[in-house]
Amino acid sequence: MRGYDEALQFLHSLDRFGSRLGLERMRRLMGRLGHPQAGLPMVHVGGTNGKGSVVAILDSILRAAGYRVGRYISPYLEGFRERIVIAGDLITEAALAEHVKRLRTHCVEMGAQHPTEFEVVTALGFMEFQQARVDIALIEVGLGGRWDATNIIHPCLAIVTNIGHDHLERLGPDLTAVAWEKAGIIKPLVPVLCGEKSTMIQRVAVAKRAPLFRFGADFVVCPGHMDWDGQYFTMHGLDGHYRNLHLPLLGRHQLVNASLAIGAAEILRRQGWDIPAGAIRAGLKCVSWPGRLELLSRQPLVVLDGAHNREGAVALAAALKELGARDMTLVAGILADKEYGAMLPPLLPFVRRVIVTKPANARALSTQMLADAVRTLHPQLAVESCPDLAAALSRGLESSTGGGLLVSGSLYLVGPARGILTKMLS
Repeated sequence: MRGYDEALQFLHSLDRFGSRLGLERMRRLMGRLGHPQAGLPMVHVGGTNGKGSVVAILDSILRAAGYRVGRYISPYLEGFRERIVIAGDLITEAALAEHVKRLRTHCVEMGAQHPTEFEVVTALGFMEFQQARVDIALIEVGLGGRWDATNIIHPCLAIVTNIGHDHLERLGPDLTAVAWEKAGIIKPLVPVLCGEKSTMIQRVAVAKRAPLFRFGADFVVCPGHMDWDGQYFTMHGLDGHYRNLHLPLLGRHQLVNASLAIGAAEILRRQGWDIPAGAIRAGLKCVSWPGRLELLSRQPLVVLDGAHNREGAVALAAALKELGARDMTLVAGILADKEYGAMLPPLLPFVRRVIVTKPANARALSTQMLADAVRTLHPQLAVESCPDLAAALSRGLESSTGGGLLVSGSLYLVGPARGILTKMLS
């Protein structure tokens, strides 16, 4: 293949194969590639919300300890290469193109068992981590866990952040079924951390004799002051106390994510990794995770958050309340397969105007349907429709005087919005 653009074009063309859960195609592809994931220390991170935040925080801690870390996430926010990061740097265009050249040949030869886009990108990540000789790789689950393409790995540690209402049409029909799917990343005898007290996670861990460590039982946090600069907290961890830690990420839900990352660092330390307390403190202090309750500007106040399910919206609303936000203009765009009727109610009390738009995604909910949902839930709110995102953001900035601008509803909205707003505000 001739270059990066052609490689991206090929990867995106695989969307025609859809999203098909199952591990057989991935196993065959890995076999063809010589199992690049084998022998590489990995941490597997699943759950409904907070997976990316846990990966980002743990990545920052491990790099502060001097390790060369690979990071695999989905989806990306602004650019495709964000999905595969090595030592804090995006995969190079040249490396991506070279890996895709090799992958394309195998995909064609697999014929009827042609892997999906997510499977190919996951394989690409494993290839890059092997070639880059990372010390450890942090792998975020794509969907569910049990049949997710990432679940061919044998990690040294698994993390399940929480169990929430998302992808019920694929994982449900209820939270018990969702928990069962997410518990699928738990491996025999491999330690597992969980951000909530889930009976299903506990049952599977016991059955597989996997040591289980739970937030609120085995490790706890004590929240401190929070403002737009971040928050302070104290953690009583598995192996020690950490006082007056500073986390730049906003929202009390991030304390759970931070505690999971610290707990992971402690377990890795038990396994022989050299991760001093100073690295934990330094890693927390410098972590960055754009698009997640991100303060993009103070004057005017501009906040971005990729909340895309009811639990995410509740967490965002709780943070807005504590930070004293009110009378904001909300620019919202949501995918049609999300529970937008459950996402909107927590957020509407903090806004005086809603501008509905469309994420750049084939599954985007129409502006008419979203506007109608807002009017039904809150008839007194001013609501306008603006399908063009740049125009919606411009209008949002114009009308945000006094309260600020909130952009939320989907990462597929927040990513492009972040780039547009950065230019508008510069």
